[in-house]
Amino acid sequence: MSGKSCHFCEGAYTGGIVIGAGLLLRSFDRLRQVDVGVDPHGVATMLIVAPPARYTTPEKRNAFFDDVTARVAALPGVQAVGLCDCLPPNQVRSTTSLFIDGGPRETRDLPLVNAVHAGANYFGALRIAIVTGRAFTSADRLGAAPVVVVNRALAVKLLGATKTGTEALGKRVSLNGTTWRTVVGVVADVHYEGLATAVNHESRRVLANIAEVPMALRASVDEQRKQWRAADPARAARR
Repeated sequence: MSGKSCHFCEGAYTGGIVIGAGLLLRSFDRLRQVDVGVDPHGVATMLIVAPPARYTTPEKRNAFFDDVTARVAALPGVQAVGLCDCLPPNQVRSTTSLFIDGGPRETRDLPLVNAVHAGANYFGALRIAIVTGRAFTSADRLGAAPVVVVNRALAVKLLGATKTGTEALGKRVSLNGTTWRTVVGVVADVHYEGLATAVNHESRRVLANIAEVPMALRASVDEQRKQWRAADPARAARR
């Protein structure tokens, strides 16, 4: 009797493992079918650091990043180089309240959005689709008219746009209630908080006053390291 009982328990335990593994595989398969919003094939990334002690102003840091990206973009076979302080599918640095021109001003009434800083060509490097309007360009920098690119989820749910996103263009939003930025583009939704998490509203600003930022490009890591060291031999790249 005890032998049969023991055998039954072993069978039940093994069955539990098989069932659990089956559920895990089905969950993994569902995650594989999730559209991240980017095309990662052929993309290499690395962290670029401009130490504040060495690059003491936003202008100096921007000049350093411009130099690195220009060197890498000039390499044979490189299709696009872009900088962004967040990387999909599971890296977002900050969430903040969003002021909408003509909307509530009390913080408790404001929607929360992911605040993403991106440079020119970032969308091209990861092949994030432009739904309507435009992406950032080299003209969008410190001192230029403040602009913002939002994702489709934000355009539809918070700015009253249709899925085409067109109605969001020209509207003004702010992340601090003081500096108002004009929406110049709407991009496809991208997962920044994991594949199992619904896409959040996202507001993308031009890179400014940031000391370290990931770089995404379609070239080898060795070439990235070589070009970064050429820009500043005193620094070493971190993968």
